[in-house]
Formats: sequence, C-alpha cells, structure tokens
Amino acid sequence: MTNDQTTNSPWVAYLASADGWVYQSADDAAEDVGVDGEVRIGVARGTCAPVEDDGALRLPGGTYSTGDQVFELETYIDGEGNEAESAEVRFAQAKAMAAGLNAAAGLPAVTVERPDDETVEIHVNGQVVASANHDEHGWSGMDAVEKTALAVVRAFGAAVAA
Repeated sequence: MTNDQTTNSPWVAYLASADGWVYQSADDAAEDVGVDGEVRIGVARGTCAPVEDDGALRLPGGTYSTGDQVFELETYIDGEGNEAESAEVRFAQAKAMAAGLNAAAGLPAVTVERPDDETVEIHVNGQVVASANHDEHGWSGMDAVEKTALAVVRAFGAAVAA
C-alpha cells in the first residue's frame, strides 16, 4: 500500500481479542473471553486496519505506517465494575471517533445493522441500501447480502462499522 493509499483509506473502529481476532460486538467478545476478559479497542486505517484472515477479521501483525492508528487501549469487558469504562461503551466511543474522522475526510459512513436476530440491513449515510431477513431469504440469503455489500464497500475504500 502506498502512502497515498494509506492516508486516503477509511478509519475503522475495532474490538479485538488480545491476539487480534476482531469481534462484531462487546456481547460477542464476552461470549468468547468472558465478562472479565481483556480486549483491545482502537481506531485505525490502512496498514493497521483489520484484514480478512481465514474467513474472519484480524488485526495485522508486523510493521505499519506511522499515522495509521489514532489510539488503542486494552480494557476489560465489564470495565472492572465501571460501566463507563466497559468494552461496550469504549467501542461505541471508538465507532463515533472513526465516523467523525471519516466525515471530516468526506468518506461515506457504512454500517451493518441487525434490528433483530433474523434481519440484516446495510446503511450508507443512514439510508438502508440493502436488507434481508430469514423468513424471505433464509440464513444463506442474509449472509450473501451482507458479504456482497461489504465487499463492494471495501472495494470503494469506505469504512464499515458492524
């Protein structure tokens, strides 16, 4: 990745395990590491942003370009009893920071929303651009809509917040 590609890539918020596997939510992380487990939360782009690894997202290892990470902190899922420092709150703050940085750079905001367990919606700047539900499309249809939308979004260099 050239320096120009790095500086023009979108900022993304991430919530990951200590060894770099990225979670979609604090609830997913809690299921994996437990409510007293430690996670990493940050905002990054380019060489520091999560990458596909064997069907999942993982933080890259090795060297990275200076300026590709705003911050990263290690915290506990439950915030050690302080809700304001919980992974859920810190991840929400990281998402807001990434959205603000992308808006300042004129990049579109893309989110994956799950209004319930059987529905997935893809939003671009707050508008629904794709959706699927289990009753009409089945699990594989929902998965296909999400994967296709995310692949297109990433190909255009937009930020994706799950």
